[in-house]
Amino acid sequence: MTLQLHGHPFSSYCWKALIPLYANDTPFEFVMMAGDRPLGEQFPGKHHPGGHIPVLVDDGTVVVEATSIVEHLAVHHPGPAPLIPADPAEAARARMIDRVFDHYIMGNMQRVVSAHFIDRDHPELGLREQPVEAEVAGGKTKLRKAYAWVGGVARREPAPATRLARHLRRRALAFLCRLDRGNTCRLPAPPLTPGRTQRPAPGSPLHRGRTALSPFLPAGRARSRLTTACNNVS
Repeated sequence: MTLQLHGHPFSSYCWKALIPLYANDTPFEFVMMAGDRPLGEQFPGKHHPGGHIPVLVDDGTVVVEATSIVEHLAVHHPGPAPLIPADPAEAARARMIDRVFDHYIMGNMQRVVSAHFIDRDHPELGLREQPVEAEVAGGKTKLRKAYAWVGGVARREPAPATRLARHLRRRALAFLCRLDRGNTCRLPAPPLTPGRTQRPAPGSPLHRGRTALSPFLPAGRARSRLTTACNNVS
């Protein structure tokens, strides 16, 4: 039976679950959630304790939470791309970094995003005319603190942890730049890794992921700006 991933392409947690699927060419069906209906009224509302996405269905087995989905895929659908380090000590450290990113980076990022919604628990109600400035400022402050921690890991840890932390820090800084109003970046532009190309190779997991997301991206000049920003942090 083909795997089913219930989610939405605008959810970063859904992309956390999509990355391992693309990386190992695992066959799956992406079940799109309707944007004009509460998630609680859709499949996740019946199978996730918080009614959130993503939700994976594997031959009748329901797996909730992006991290658990990655672990499930590593055990039940392994492929050429290892998802969890084989060394127990490295695996424990990878899980620690995973929790830091979920709680202190993505959690505070969501705090900033939620400040723009009328009701964070009901995003289908739309956006506020003005965001809650205290929430935006508080979220950004904690994001910068978390990014500083990631930068410290990059300076202390040996390879490959150094490469991973530096890569994550570049992406984190680039995202924080895009949080600033008017798309004005007040932080140093994140450099590219030496020797890497700016665009993903055709057929690569990253290329397939961007292709899947393409229909949902803005058109025209806004799409060009977004594409350029993505290429610069790849």
